[in-house]
Amino acid sequence: MAVNKSLFKEAVMSIRIGILGYGNLSRGVESAIRQNPDMELVAVFTRRNPESLKVRSGVPALNVSELEKYKDKIDVLVLGGGSAQTFLLRHLSM
Repeated sequence: MAVNKSLFKEAVMSIRIGILGYGNLSRGVESAIRQNPDMELVAVFTRRNPESLKVRSGVPALNVSELEKYKDKIDVLVLGGGSAQTFLLRHLSM
């Protein structure tokens, strides 16, 4: 039986997800989010130039400096790389 994702999303609150980094691991997370109707990818954050990223799902690619502006717009931030974790611990106080 096929599930109509749009109807399901209207009935159930989505878990709003952000991804920090866009390597192989993060693209796999993005793919998994697309397969779960109760999850919504809000944005991908990067330390690189965001214009250089081609995010497959079409959500905005933003510089990591924008992350604090999204603290009330996302529920979960997936860290897609070891060095990004160090960056977060040093620079952000969430």
